[in-house]
Amino acid sequence: MIISESDAVWAADEFINYFSHMGNIEDYLRHVKKEVLSSQSILDPLHGEFFNEDMHPQDMEFKIVRVGKGGLDQKVYDRLLSVVSSHNNEKNIPGRELK
Repeated sequence: MIISESDAVWAADEFINYFSHMGNIEDYLRHVKKEVLSSQSILDPLHGEFFNEDMHPQDMEFKIVRVGKGGLDQKVYDRLLSVVSSHNNEKNIPGRELK
């Protein structure tokens, strides 16, 4: 597919405008993470459980749950993971099911 020069210039300007306020890749990753967190409300009822700063790790109770067929829905898992992980979880890369 060949695009016109005006469409190419428009697309380039969009990229430049989007990234112009970001100084480096870390700024971009923080920006994306903030967007993900602001768009997610799945943890609202669990906020105290996930973000209790007074709880020591030794007092935490962990449960291993199957994800996918016969377990937790993959979409629910992806949403939970995107909120609690410290990095961005891309969904369109190879190995995304091996989290």
